[in-house]
Amino acid sequence: MLRSKKTIYPGLKLIILALFCCLFALPAYSMQPVPRTTRNATPSATITNYDPDINDDGKVNATDVQLVINATLGHNIGSLSADVNRDGKLDAMDVQLVINAALGIDINQPKVSITIDGSNPYTNNKLVTLTISAPSSIQMQFSNNNSTWSSPENYATTKSWTLALGDGTKTVYAKFKDNSGTWSKAYSASITLDTTPPQLTITSPQDNQIVTKQRNGTIP
Repeated sequence: MLRSKKTIYPGLKLIILALFCCLFALPAYSMQPVPRTTRNATPSATITNYDPDINDDGKVNATDVQLVINATLGHNIGSLSADVNRDGKLDAMDVQLVINAALGIDINQPKVSITIDGSNPYTNNKLVTLTISAPSSIQMQFSNNNSTWSSPENYATTKSWTLALGDGTKTVYAKFKDNSGTWSKAYSASITLDTTPPQLTITSPQDNQIVTKQRNGTIP
């Protein structure tokens, strides 16, 4: 007797394929959990403005990634908020932020740049101008040795600064504080200070030496 063949509908094939993709892909993001208590707790140094712990279980892992993906695709995740960066929309950026947090990457560290005298490699003046970019910062402070720091001051995009004494490579360090009161790591920029004028030494002729030069031909 002939057995009837079971039919697998194309839509069901797609669902099965999607489930297999989730099972094999999402565990890669179950890295070191980021400690957390509750959504209203004092922000930690790692998680300040952003909240990648979607289900508030004290860790960031594949479950949070899946919740954000579901919300981005329009699925109902209840009262949970998947808008990690709080920009009013759910998109790939929210997914990426959760993945980064699961991998242990500080998703709140500002993208900071600091240059000295327009990135010139040399200067002959110990008074220089720092050009700064540190989004979301409210205060900043500086140092010539990464140990003794200037008093905190309001954030600005430029700063006059005096380099340490003595010629040679000089490094300026800067730290920035955000709205949550968290100070960043130290950022730095370097420049070579050269205040010594060039020395010119003439070995010939010597001082007070009379030099004569003979020419061939008739002298008029």
